[in-house]
Amino acid sequence: MIEKLCKDLQSDFPGLKGFSRSNVFYMRAFYRSYEIVQQAAGQLETPPDFCLNIPWWHNVILMDKVKNLNARI
Repeated sequence: MIEKLCKDLQSDFPGLKGFSRSNVFYMRAFYRSYEIVQQAAGQLETPPDFCLNIPWWHNVILMDKVKNLNARI
């Protein structure tokens, strides 16, 4: 199913990269890891700048290296 999703995303967005199998799993892990944080941040009128300035690959490294969610946040 993931393979089909990746191929569908790649065909639907031909100019965009980043829909590899491994990256789709990272996207899912990112959502599941920060779902609660997102809900809390959504209640802020203006989110802090540091939340928006972390490049994607740095988030991937943090998810791989820091397993404790509180430490990662």
